[in-house]
Amino acid sequence: MLVLPILYVSGLLLCIILCFFKKKWRLKYRKGLINIHLILLLVVIFNISGLNLRGSLAEGLIVIAFLLTATSIFSLFRNTLTLWKKIYFGLFIFYPLFAILIFFLDRIAFAIFAIPFLLTLILPETRFQDEQYELREPVVGLMSTQQLQLIKKGLISERLLGTCTNQDVVSLDISDILIVSQKGDSTIAVLTSGGKKYDATFYRRL
Repeated sequence: MLVLPILYVSGLLLCIILCFFKKKWRLKYRKGLINIHLILLLVVIFNISGLNLRGSLAEGLIVIAFLLTATSIFSLFRNTLTLWKKIYFGLFIFYPLFAILIFFLDRIAFAIFAIPFLLTLILPETRFQDEQYELREPVVGLMSTQQLQLIKKGLISERLLGTCTNQDVVSLDISDILIVSQKGDSTIAVLTSGGKKYDATFYRRL
């Protein structure tokens, strides 16, 4: 679960070290990195729409690449960037540094300021999966209740059908799932756990 945070922190530290190098990098590399960053931004926006690349690891790696391309651009080419680009790309390197500083000063403020960002880097736990569907337990904040997400798999993509917050269902050791119906923004399913059947409704947030 900590693979992505470790990968991101390692990349961030490398970008910070590169800030101290005075070497003038070729501008063609800057243009290429900016283009890659913009493409990744479009992919991230596409993922937020609810239709994602298949697998939570692939989605997490895209987010990591999006963040690190921005920090790399600022680290390598900050002296050649326009003011608004310095502000935009600088946020990607100063935000986590500021979060680290807050961590040592006030843990509660750190939880409010940085935890929502860190949660995007932690892979959800897969509770059950078959050829068509997958049940995942996403990482939530300290004040949030446990949740269960129903994912429908595609060939190279996947779609979030809904989220269940019924604590009697979320905590089950699930061995099978049967989709009963899909109406509007809800999906009704029957989950099997310990030889017993449990009704579960997954609601999609619009």
